[in-house]
Amino acid sequence: MLTGGARDSFAAFCIEPLQSNTKLTATYSKSAFTGETGSLLAALYTTSYKTSATWGNTEQAAFQVAVWELTQQTGGLYDAGTGSFRVAGADSVVTLANSFLASATAFNGTSTYAVFKLTNSTYQDLITATKLDVPNTVVQVPEPQTYALLLAGLGIVAFNARRRLPR
Repeated sequence: MLTGGARDSFAAFCIEPLQSNTKLTATYSKSAFTGETGSLLAALYTTSYKTSATWGNTEQAAFQVAVWELTQQTGGLYDAGTGSFRVAGADSVVTLANSFLASATAFNGTSTYAVFKLTNSTYQDLITATKLDVPNTVVQVPEPQTYALLLAGLGIVAFNARRRLPR
């Protein structure tokens, strides 16, 4: 259960690969990720996350590896196969994780997710994200010149209509 929060079901990925986990009810505290790690995790969710219903095992494993890489790697190079944190395993998972990481590090738009850390002193800490309501369209606001041109056009139409009226 989350302390001070809702008790709804949610998807979470672990961020401590060497700590044990539990299927029993455990109390977690929720806090926001901050700094570069928080920005990159939000970018990872924005560019690469899909609901588990649309993902196969390879995609889910690759996303988990990308999360681990962003939270465990020390240094600036994010590559799931090399560095201070690296994964040895299926090449397809590592390749896809690196693709996810490349998309996240290249992303410079507005994130569509808020990313949170769930912490527990005994069990694995987790990451979860909440989809933000970010509009997909940009509302264009007319400039003053547009209004001036519209009014001038309406004035000409009114002037011509008045000229044609019988006297």
